[in-house]
Amino acid sequence: MPARLVHTLNNNLLTRPALFVTAGIALATAALSLDRHAPTSQWLTSLTFTGQAAQPLLAGLAAAMLTLAGLTFWVRAASVSLAASQYSPRVVHEFLEDWFQQSMMALMLAGFAYIVTVYRAITPEDPTAPPAATAGALVFAGGAVIAVLGAIRNGVRSMAPDALARHISEATLAKIARAGRRSTDPQAWAGARNIRKVSEPDTDPTRVRAAQHGWVQRIDAQTLREAAPAGATIRIDVRIGVFVPRGRSVATVWADGQVDVDSVRSAVKLGRRRLLDDDVEYGLQQLVDIAVGVLHSSGDEIVADEIIAQLEVVMRTLAITEQPPLAYEDDEGRLVLRAKEFTFANYAAVAYDRLRRAAAGHPAVAVSLLRSLGGQHRELLHTGDPALLGPLERHANLVVAEIAAYGHLDADVERVRRIAGRAGFTPPD
Repeated sequence: MPARLVHTLNNNLLTRPALFVTAGIALATAALSLDRHAPTSQWLTSLTFTGQAAQPLLAGLAAAMLTLAGLTFWVRAASVSLAASQYSPRVVHEFLEDWFQQSMMALMLAGFAYIVTVYRAITPEDPTAPPAATAGALVFAGGAVIAVLGAIRNGVRSMAPDALARHISEATLAKIARAGRRSTDPQAWAGARNIRKVSEPDTDPTRVRAAQHGWVQRIDAQTLREAAPAGATIRIDVRIGVFVPRGRSVATVWADGQVDVDSVRSAVKLGRRRLLDDDVEYGLQQLVDIAVGVLHSSGDEIVADEIIAQLEVVMRTLAITEQPPLAYEDDEGRLVLRAKEFTFANYAAVAYDRLRRAAAGHPAVAVSLLRSLGGQHRELLHTGDPALLGPLERHANLVVAEIAAYGHLDADVERVRRIAGRAGFTPPD
């Protein structure tokens, strides 16, 4: 099964409940079969109920399981509401896709399915209810109480901005690592050559337009190549993370032979929402959302410092990771161009533009931001690409300018300038 399909099913809100309910029914069927064909052990005998007593017991447990499942969902909904109001609606799906919370709700639905299956196998006339199956229902009920406590604890902990930021940072770093592997994979980028500017053919092109609205979630370069004949030039007109309205060009193809337009269109995957999976910009935006939301809502500078540290990890990784080439040619002469380029300077703007403006009222946060930028600056100065220093210097100078323009005490402004100097920057007076 493709990894992307596994990831999609894993994040679907219906996948776990469906699997757990099926497992609950299967487990109930197995327990009833055991009661019919195997002798009852001594400890189960002490849990024996008559059919008349077992039916209302199981009915009550089934109702309790649904109530507890609803309570667990309410806890998650409350977390989502608070996250949307405190941070940003962009981070809401991180709460909805929490595997632990989904599993706890699915466990209670599995218990409900188990109990209902056992209930249907019992009649009031039965002298004894199936002991193993009935004991299993009691175990599910006890487990549901523990699951609710765990769900509440998880819901409270997931609201912590540092935990949420760490999760987003790890997902973003995983995406950068995947992009880096693709950029150096000889099978994926056969004959790749990085070209600054390529002349497009003079012939009339085939423009492939989006058939629907949506966010660009993925671009499959291999499918693009296979959809055009040898010697074709393919220009990708969009990039991951942008919204594409219906009818907008997603790719332009110059070719002498037939172009499979449907395959080209399907290579640019559009979805109803942005995904963190292949969108580094989106991960940076979410981290900034949390930091800005915290500063505006509570002014918690310590949490903002933690988010700045996570941003620094992502930016350092971007600076040293080789990105896919802007233009490359495969073994059959197909030239693939990326019209939309997202550079390190663009990533730096996403990471620091809004954050430095939010930090203008917090000199301590500005100091943390300058130290973070200074650490990256020193690293690139000695071991990295000097061309990447410009964006860091620009944002450091703007941090100082924002503090100076905000109206802080002269001592605070002077301290920020002094920290900027120690970090290796020379902000203008």
